Amino acid sequence: MHRWNEKEKLAGLLCLLAWLLAGWVYFVHLPLERARASARQACDEARRVQIAAANFANGHADQKVAQEQQQKRHAFLAQALPETLAQGPFLSHLERQAAARSLTLLDVAPQPAVSGAAGLRELPVRVRLAGDYFALLDFLQDMASLRIGGRFVEVRGIKVQSGGTGEPLTCELLVAVFALPGGKDAP
Repeated sequence: MHRWNEKEKLAGLLCLLAWLLAGWVYFVHLPLERARASARQACDEARRVQIAAANFANGHADQKVAQEQQQKRHAFLAQALPETLAQGPFLSHLERQAAARSLTLLDVAPQPAVSGAAGLRELPVRVRLAGDYFALLDFLQDMASLRIGGRFVEVRGIKVQSGGTGEPLTCELLVAVFALPGGKDAP
C-alpha cells in the first residue's frame, strides 16, 4: 500500500476542492442564477401589468366624478364657442376688461358676420385702444387665455403705434369671435 506524503495529500485535497467547487458552480450556482433571472423577468412583467391596471383604473375612475368633469368641459366649451355670436355681451365684456386695465377704448367696429372654417360663424371686430405698454400686454394675454368673456378669440392683426415720448401707445386689433353653425342669430 502506498503512503501519501504531505505534498500528495495537499495536491489531492486541492483537486478535490476544485472538483467540489466546479460541481457547486455547475449544479447549484448556475441553476440559481437562471432561476433568479427568470424570477426577475416575471417580476418585471407583473410590475408592467400592475402599472397598466393602475393606469386603467385611474383613467376610468368613479363614473360620477368622470361625468362631473365631462359636464364642466361641456360648460367651458359652450361658453367658449356658444350657439350665438352674442355680439353685445362680448363687446361689453371687452370694454370692461379694457377699463380695468386703464386702457382707453377709442373705437370698436364690428364687421358683418361671415361663415368661416369648418362652418363656424365668425364675427370680426376692429378694436382701437390707447394705453401704456404693460396694460396693452396684459389685455392681450387675457384675450389669449380666454378671460375676455370666456370666448375663443382669434387675434388676426395687430398694429401698435407710439404717439411720442410720454404719450400712450395706440393699438389697433382685428379680432374674431366664433359661434357654432345654425345658431339663433345665423344669417
